[in-house]
Amino acid sequence: MVHQYSFKIEPNRLTVQFFTVRTLLEEAYHLQDYQLRLSTGGKDRKDKQTIEQLYAAQPFDVQAVTGALVTESAMRALLGKLLADRFHVVSHWDTEAIPMYRLEVLPGGIQLKKLDTGYPHPNSPFGGGRGTCVLEFQGPMSMPQLAGMAAQWITAPKPVVDHTGVDGFFAMELKFLQPGCVPSAGGVGADSPQNALKAIGLKLTPARDPIKVLVVESVGPVDEN
Repeated sequence: MVHQYSFKIEPNRLTVQFFTVRTLLEEAYHLQDYQLRLSTGGKDRKDKQTIEQLYAAQPFDVQAVTGALVTESAMRALLGKLLADRFHVVSHWDTEAIPMYRLEVLPGGIQLKKLDTGYPHPNSPFGGGRGTCVLEFQGPMSMPQLAGMAAQWITAPKPVVDHTGVDGFFAMELKFLQPGCVPSAGGVGADSPQNALKAIGLKLTPARDPIKVLVVESVGPVDEN
């Protein structure tokens, strides 16, 4: 069975399908994968296994309705409260300095068309590929979403952090060769990731910066109703 991920915020309703606690936390607090830590120190083996299962493996559907119309940020805050109250997520904030790449804007500015709407991760139609060497990304994409995808393009895996300061969604169409590959018939028009980004006014800069991380100490038991 193929499951459809869905995350939809309306003025008085939140509807989520097939999200784990981890991905719910990412949406509630606008986090990338590298900003979450699971720390179960001091717990016995059985408790650790239960927490790990609830945190990253078991999907959930969530529906929440507000009495009045609220903003998107208020609905995300409601999701954070729901995770604490119904999923019994216990967590705290911390700071870590990690090696990364900064996604930055070149002096000439971004060379992309801005769009009115986009899609929340992971329900985004911006992925694809041809064989093992060529990657293609198409569709509406925000700068944080682009940064999140860009880590796949780098030989030494590191987080890519959005330092563009640019909001909104853009019409994105990228096609490039992965490191170590050579052009072929299926790779016509593909370029290196660096040149593909340069063509749209962006670059990746190596850095070691402090980032805010959410440390999850415990999850569950989950109140089903």
